[in-house]
Amino acid sequence: MLSEPLILGILTFQVLYSLVQWYFFRRREYLYYAVYSVIMGIYFLLQYRVENRYLLIGHYRLHESVLNSTIIYLALVYYITFGRLFVDAGRILPHLNKTVKVVSNLMLAYLMTDLLWIIFADNLQLQRITHLIVSLCFFAFFVYVLYKVLKTGSVWGKFLVTGSFLMATGAVCGLVYRYLNPSPMPGELKGISFLQMGVILELVCLNVGLVYKSKQILDATTVTSQLISKQMLENEKQLSDLNAVRNEISHELKIELGDGLSGIKLMSDMVQQKMGNEVKELARISENSERLVQSMNEIVWSLNHLNDDLPGLISYIREYAVGFMDQVGLKCTLSEPDHIPDVNIPGDTRRHIFLAVKEALNNAVKHSASDHINIALEISEMLKITIQDNGKGMEPGTHSSMGNGLRNMKKRMGFLKGNIHILHENGVTIVFEIPLSPQK
Repeated sequence: MLSEPLILGILTFQVLYSLVQWYFFRRREYLYYAVYSVIMGIYFLLQYRVENRYLLIGHYRLHESVLNSTIIYLALVYYITFGRLFVDAGRILPHLNKTVKVVSNLMLAYLMTDLLWIIFADNLQLQRITHLIVSLCFFAFFVYVLYKVLKTGSVWGKFLVTGSFLMATGAVCGLVYRYLNPSPMPGELKGISFLQMGVILELVCLNVGLVYKSKQILDATTVTSQLISKQMLENEKQLSDLNAVRNEISHELKIELGDGLSGIKLMSDMVQQKMGNEVKELARISENSERLVQSMNEIVWSLNHLNDDLPGLISYIREYAVGFMDQVGLKCTLSEPDHIPDVNIPGDTRRHIFLAVKEALNNAVKHSASDHINIALEISEMLKITIQDNGKGMEPGTHSSMGNGLRNMKKRMGFLKGNIHILHENGVTIVFEIPLSPQK
C-alpha cells in the first residue's frame, strides 16, 4: 500500500479543496465530492488498521468484507450523486437521471441489508456470492449510464467517464492482483495499492473537470453580465429617446394647439363683449375653448417625463384643486405630509390618478351642494387621497347622474391596481388608495 500519511493527506487536501470551492461557488456537487472523499479516507484508514482480514472493535471482530460492502457502497452513493450534479444529468438526460436516483436508493437499501446480514448471520460464503452478483448488476447498470453520458458529447461527461474509468481500472487491477497473490509477503505490493492509485488519478481528473466547469460558469456569467449591461444601456437610450419624443410632443401641443385654443377663447370673449350676451354660441365657444385648454394642459403635463415623480403629482393636484375651488367659489382645505418621498410615477399612472381626483372634485361641486371641500393626502406604502365634502350627501335622484363619474373612477383605480371607498356620513367622502413603487 501507499504510505498512510500520503493517501490520507491527499484525501484530506481534497476535502478541504472541495469545501473551499463550495464556499465560493455554492454548487452542491462540491459537497457530495467532499463527503465521498471523507468516506474513502475512512476506508483507507481502516485498511491500515485491519489485522488478518479482521477489524477489531473492542472484543468484537468484524471481517474486512464489511469494509468492501458497506463503506465502499456508501462512498459510491455519494459519488453517483456528485456525478449527476456534475454533468447536469437532470437537463441532458432527465429520464435516465430519475432512474439513477432510484438505483442509488436501492444501493442504500442493499447496503443496510448486507450490513445487518454480516453482523447477525454467519454464512460468509453465501454473503460473498450475493455481494458479487449484486455488485456486478450495479456495475453493468452504471457502465450503461456512463456510456449514455458519453454519447451526449458533454465535456463534463467526458471528465466524469474518464475519472470513473480510472478508479474502476484501479479496483479491477487490485482484485486481479489479490486473486493472483492472495497472501503477499511483507514489503510486497498489495491489491489495495491499485485502488489507491485509481482513486488518486480519478481525483486529479475530476478536479481538472471541476476547475474547467467553474471557469465555464464564470465565463458564462461574465458574458451574461455584459449582455445585461448592454441591454440596460440600450433600454436607457430608448427611454431617453422616448422622453425626448414625449417632450417634443408636449411642446408642440402647448405651442400649437394650446396657444391656438387660448387665442380662440380670447377672440370669442372680445366679440362677446362688443356684441353683448345675445350671442350664446360665442359663450359656448369660450367655455369649450377654456375646457380644451385645461385638457391640453393636463395632456402636456402627463407627457413631460420631468413630472414623473410623486412630488410633481401632488403639486399639480394641489394647484388644480385650489384653482378649481376658487373658480367655483368653494372653500378648499388641503393637507399633505411634511416630507414627500421621491417615488417614480409614470405619466399614464399620474394621469389616471389626477383624472380620478378631478372626477371626484367635479362630482362634489355638481351634486353635493356643499361650501367646503377637504382634501387629505397620506403616504406610506401607498398613496391615500381623501376627498370630503360637507354637503347633502348622495341622494337617490343624483345616483344616476353621478354613475358615469363613479364608473370612471373605479375603472381608473382598476388600472392602477388601487381601491376606491365611498362613505356617506356628513356629506360624501371618497378615498383613493394607490400602491406606490419603491423609492429611488
